[in-house]
Amino acid sequence: MKILKLRVKEKEVKYCECGCGTVVKNRFVHGHNGRGSKRTLEQKKRASEARIKLLKENPDIAKKIAKANTGKKRTKEQRSKMSVTGKKRFEDPKEIEKSSIAAKKAYRDDPTYAVRNSEAKLKYYRETPGAVEKNSNAIKKAYKDDPTYVVRNSDAQIKWCNEHPEELKEKGIRKSEWIKEHPEWIEEQSLQKIQWHKDNPNIAKQHSKDVIQWYKDNPDKVKVINEKQYKYWGDQENRNVHSGRIKQTFIDNPELAKIHSEIRLEQQKDPEFKKMMLEANRTKEVREKRSKSISKFIMENPEHYNKCSKSGWYFSKKNNKEVHYRSSYELKAYEILEKKNIIKYEVEPIRIPYLYKEIIHNTVPDILVYHKDGSKELIEVKARWNLEQDNTKIKLEAMEKYSKENNMKFSVWTENELGI
Repeated sequence: MKILKLRVKEKEVKYCECGCGTVVKNRFVHGHNGRGSKRTLEQKKRASEARIKLLKENPDIAKKIAKANTGKKRTKEQRSKMSVTGKKRFEDPKEIEKSSIAAKKAYRDDPTYAVRNSEAKLKYYRETPGAVEKNSNAIKKAYKDDPTYVVRNSDAQIKWCNEHPEELKEKGIRKSEWIKEHPEWIEEQSLQKIQWHKDNPNIAKQHSKDVIQWYKDNPDKVKVINEKQYKYWGDQENRNVHSGRIKQTFIDNPELAKIHSEIRLEQQKDPEFKKMMLEANRTKEVREKRSKSISKFIMENPEHYNKCSKSGWYFSKKNNKEVHYRSSYELKAYEILEKKNIIKYEVEPIRIPYLYKEIIHNTVPDILVYHKDGSKELIEVKARWNLEQDNTKIKLEAMEKYSKENNMKFSVWTENELGI
């Protein structure tokens, strides 16, 4: 019996010619035949236009592609390559302008685009564990890797704001309208921010330090920012809009107000945080300017000051006019003076400078009394518990010194003198 030996010809294995290493029947894996080939700008433009047209005419395909790309994991090499490409692309001012125009067109053509975009981001952060932290770490890494990143970003924003005032105003109006229509978004964002600060106190503190340091290192840019802010907040209408929005938010969300209060109280207990904020917001020049402004405002607008305590107007027979009081203690002092044998008295008549923590402040004594013998007396009305505070002691010393220099008597009226 003859055994037939059949020769089986081994099939030649073919790999994709693009170099990806995939086994194929023909020459390429579907879609790989264009890999590695350099296209002209005209070809890229035609391909881009064709893709945009396809996605516009077939929204289902666009959704399908978006769904496939959402959450898609990319290798470190791919992310690095995409980052380099993106940075290189936006080095060209024309590309930046082109991208900006496209984004504005998208927002204008579809008013729901911004809302959908925001909602998609919120959904992603809610449903993806660690997404917020990951994003935060990526931003911090960008700042660390490139120290000029913050400055360049700030410069670009300032430049855009200067060159597009009308668009900036329009953007602000759109944002305000959207916030009014989505109050729940504000509440959710606030709660998330508060929770993050609670969970990451060290990171939040470091961020504050970084911001303060940037302000110290860039005085010229801070000056420009301050000028813009002074101009914006100098408009009473802008202040009213923001104030009303904040008040309404806390009225609608009392729990939110309580949480904010708790966080502030915790921060005030932290000596490092207090020191940091004082260094940032209360420099010698700023505090002196603020002190003068407040003192001037108190003297010119007594009816608007200290609304939290008992305040109002009292008709003085000694002065034959109404005088303002900003506490029940001051009212009691006026009533006592009306019964005394004096000529008249003035309310908050002078401003006395004093030095506290190497910064010049101003204090305004409560009453100046004119006696019939020609002498004068300065009276400061204070609660007993307040006398123990360091700042109060220094104020009283300054008043006493001023009184001696001007041949006046000086008195402090507490509950004992007022009979309270």
